[in-house]
Amino acid sequence: MSIDDKEIVKIFLNWVKDGGLAGWIEAYMEDEAKLKEISEVYTKLRQIFNV
Repeated sequence: MSIDDKEIVKIFLNWVKDGGLAGWIEAYMEDEAKLKEISEVYTKLRQIFNV
């Protein structure tokens, strides 16, 4: 992993920790297209982490 990748992951982690992710998900709970995309991302993350 390059330094740039590590920094990007740190930024993402901070965003998740600070509630940014939850806020965006809440904002899109009534948008079926966005929910489909969020579901796909969630499925991909579960695959990456084997959960």
